[in-house]
Amino acid sequence: MKDEAPHSGAVSEPNLSRKGLKMESTNIQEGRLTLSVDEAAKRLGISRPTAYEGIRRGEIPSIKVGSRILVPIARLEQLLAGAAK
Repeated sequence: MKDEAPHSGAVSEPNLSRKGLKMESTNIQEGRLTLSVDEAAKRLGISRPTAYEGIRRGEIPSIKVGSRILVPIARLEQLLAGAAK
């Protein structure tokens, strides 16, 4: 049997920024350059299927890395800044 550290019983708070719920544009400063499609959808206030449809149509910038589709934060912010004008 392995020696295990005693469990304090305290429950840690979830890291909300990893779930895409942090709305400030600090992800690049934290070293993240991309968002998952789910994170981008939450940031845009749209559903996951709508985000994938926007990517398919070329309306949402994306890159494919292996089997993953990622949304570059800088390009998404440029798109949103242009839409606000």
